[in-house]
Formats: sequence, C-alpha cells, structure tokens
Amino acid sequence: MPAAQAAPFYAVSATFSDGGIQRQTTFQGRFDWDGTNVTNFRGFLSQSMWAWDASTGHYRAGMMSSSGFASDVWSGNLATRVTGDAPLLYLTHQLASATANGRVTVTTFLKNSTDVVMGGGYDVTGGNGMAFGFPNNANRNHNAFFTLEFDASNPTNAFLASTVYGDMTALGLMGPMLTGWMGMTGFGDGSSRQNAGSMGGFPTTLSVTHVPVPAAIWLFGGAALSLAGMGRRRSAVS
Repeated sequence: MPAAQAAPFYAVSATFSDGGIQRQTTFQGRFDWDGTNVTNFRGFLSQSMWAWDASTGHYRAGMMSSSGFASDVWSGNLATRVTGDAPLLYLTHQLASATANGRVTVTTFLKNSTDVVMGGGYDVTGGNGMAFGFPNNANRNHNAFFTLEFDASNPTNAFLASTVYGDMTALGLMGPMLTGWMGMTGFGDGSSRQNAGSMGGFPTTLSVTHVPVPAAIWLFGGAALSLAGMGRRRSAVS
C-alpha cells in the first residue's frame, strides 16, 4: 500500500515597520496546503517593545524605563543603545480560516483563544489596540495573533495589504507611561494613523515560498534554538 503523500508545505516570512524599540516586528512561520484546506499554520512573532540597553546593562520592556517615550521612539534615539534580538512568541493555535473569492485567510494565535483585544475577538483594523480583559486585569489573557491571506490557486501569491498582527502579551504592551492596556498592532499601509497599527505599525514585506521537507526541518529547528536562547537571556536579565 503506497504511503500517503504529504500536503505541500509553505514557509512564511513577514516584517512590519513599528514604533517600538526594535523598530520592526517580524514573523517566520509555515503552513500546509492541500489545495482546499490550510492546516498547521504556526510561527514565531517577535516583540518590538523589548530590548537590551547596552549603555545601562538593563533590559527595557514596554518602554517603562524610558522617560521620554514619544521622543525616544519616533526620533530613533534608542537605536544606538539597543543590542540583541527581541524574544519570540511561538504562535501554534490555528483557530480561524476562511476561503472567499479565491483567497484564503488564516490566523494563528499564541493562546488557544481568538480573544485578543478589548471586547473579544482579534479585529484590530478598526483601531482597537487595547488588550482583552480591559479594564479588569484579572481577565487579561496576554494573547497574540498573526493573519495571512493568499491566493487559493497559488499560495506563493500572498497579499501584503491583508497581513495583520497583534501582540497583547507583557512584552508587547507599552507599560504605564502611556497605558498598560495598549498593545502593538500592525495593518494597512501606514499612509495615515487610521491605516496603521497602534504605534503606526504596517506590513512592509511578505513572502510565501514552497519549502522541501529537509530545508523546512533546518529552518524551524534553527528558529526553535533561537527561541530557547532568548528564553535563557530573559531569565538572566530579569
């Protein structure tokens, strides 16, 4: 009896321009596509509101240690003092997918829940950048998500303008200097405050490529090692 053939495997790489310390948010992920169904969509989302400050020997999280939030972020004053990569969130819960007009939209989450923003759900494109649970801190779930849209007839044809992310975890929130409930989001094209995320975030690059299985093992094995390294570093500086 012949072995079952695996569904075609695709790798996703995306970047967002953001106003966080890292100046950008990245996503590196993968999904399976059999021509009808998308499955196993998962990947690593970076956290732009975290960095190590080499000048002080301390980490910065949510900008809480910055006395000049707006000027530091928008003028790029932090850039020369930031070293090291941001920690990565491993989004593994593909909880939403739909196909319409020849396009497939799929979303993966950090938690086993589609509740990310205030009031429930994960629609950040209307300007809702406040974390789920607001204003009751006991209900906060520290969730995050990434949304991808691609052509059903050719998954490598993906749509940059439809790429969206939201990060309401502890290192994705802006801290008490502004509001401890506002997270980082990215969508639109950045042409206006209404067409971009909470700190002006918007997608800048997107690629979807077919990846042979051996290459995929190398790619995501390396990402897992990077995640482990970031975890060790966070423990060392916390």
